[in-house]
Amino acid sequence: MSLVLSIISLGMPFLLTRETWIPGMDFMETGQIGDTIGGTTAPFVGLLTACLTFAAFWIQYEFNKQQNKRIDDQERDSKTDRFEARFYELLKIHREIVSEILINDGLYGRRAFISMFKEFRFCYLELYTYCKANNNYFESLDIKMNDKDILNISYVAFFYGIGESANNIFNSVSYVKTFEELINNYYINLHMKRIDWEGGMNKKSLETNEKPNSFSIRTSFMNSDKSYNFTTLEYLPFEGHATRINHYFNNLLNLVEYVDGQNNYILNNEEKQKYLKIIRSQLSIHEQLLLHYHSMTVIGDSWIVNRNNENYIKKFGLIRDIPLPLADFGPDIESIYDDANFFEWKPINAKFIKMKD
Repeated sequence: MSLVLSIISLGMPFLLTRETWIPGMDFMETGQIGDTIGGTTAPFVGLLTACLTFAAFWIQYEFNKQQNKRIDDQERDSKTDRFEARFYELLKIHREIVSEILINDGLYGRRAFISMFKEFRFCYLELYTYCKANNNYFESLDIKMNDKDILNISYVAFFYGIGESANNIFNSVSYVKTFEELINNYYINLHMKRIDWEGGMNKKSLETNEKPNSFSIRTSFMNSDKSYNFTTLEYLPFEGHATRINHYFNNLLNLVEYVDGQNNYILNNEEKQKYLKIIRSQLSIHEQLLLHYHSMTVIGDSWIVNRNNENYIKKFGLIRDIPLPLADFGPDIESIYDDANFFEWKPINAKFIKMKD
């Protein structure tokens, strides 16, 4: 059909310029009319041609844009899939690390964090009490120790233990010379507490002919109720936990940094918060408590002083589940995280108060 129309179109000029046997149909003298028609219609034809050409180019442009968007979406989906695969792999590793934490045969996994937190709290209160009792003596030597110093020294005792490793670490820190006498006496106190613990265990063993599961150690610290603070532990205290929790905190930090390090092309801020909530949901209350105190020390300050110069704990609310009464020692936790809505404990406590009223 196209071929026929093409032949007719090419033949029409020849046919129309020949003599015709039909009266009134002689086109041999109509050149001026044709020029008039051609001159009149040419701009419209040209404009129509331009519009049609533009429309063709626009359709092609829109198609290319949609095609590029589909390719871009596929690439983003592919990168997001790779991110999620890596994220859940790191999360699985985190769970495995938690499950492999072992203090003794009956104390492992998340239960171990309960006892470790209790031990650290004891270490802090023992040093705090000693400093408070000898405050006048240390002031006479112009030795001033603040909450941050007490936290760092007691955490090192908890983290590395009170053996040779901790001594070497303390000796490598420049300001320790200022607190040398204080730290030595503190270590002696902890050694005596450990001897008390071992003696209590042996006494129990003699009475029952078997080793008990736990024994309490006591610090002279007195709480608001004016009663002694007891700490019950199921293992020999002050042996150090660096081999147990150093890898735990490092992997957890890597997991948080991995999420936060994704650019907006893969994850926007809202999506990052979603994945960080998944991480927080994996942390027990005592894990969050230890994370808080760990981040406040020179050992764990990479949580708040890092390559992005951001406080990851504050930015992503990683310790929001902490019941505030359990964080009752050290620098005031509410002044550090001063957002009224940061801790979920506050609305819970408000409900308890309302019930009481």
